[in-house]
Amino acid sequence: MISEKHLFIGGIILTLLFFLYAYLCIMLPLMSRGGIDGFDFGNDYVYIRSFPSCLVKKLPKTAGGGASIIVEGLILQYGFDEKHIILLTQNNSIPKDSLYWVINKQSEDTVSFKDKHVFIEYLKNAGINLSLEDFPSY
Repeated sequence: MISEKHLFIGGIILTLLFFLYAYLCIMLPLMSRGGIDGFDFGNDYVYIRSFPSCLVKKLPKTAGGGASIIVEGLILQYGFDEKHIILLTQNNSIPKDSLYWVINKQSEDTVSFKDKHVFIEYLKNAGINLSLEDFPSY
């Protein structure tokens, strides 16, 4: 006959297994794609929304893992494809200070501009056919 103690312990074990399953099947994949408090730009570039906001490049596990900060600031507008990321950001510490960014995902080169017209001219000259759109606020 099964005692109340065994039923209680069995219930606890089933509850823990459920939460482990939920974590492994739902939460872990979302976090690895940047889906929780983040936005995945592909090629290991992830925007972290929590303060201080920043775009990071994940480092390979062979290099110790972790991430390298590429751009700090709140993303207002963005565009990206398999080769480039373009951004309009607002400085974390000086809200009126905005910068335009072009990140080459293949060479890992990063260029910033204060002037929108210089930024647009750079895109034309480099043959980058991306346009800025409002960043999701979810």
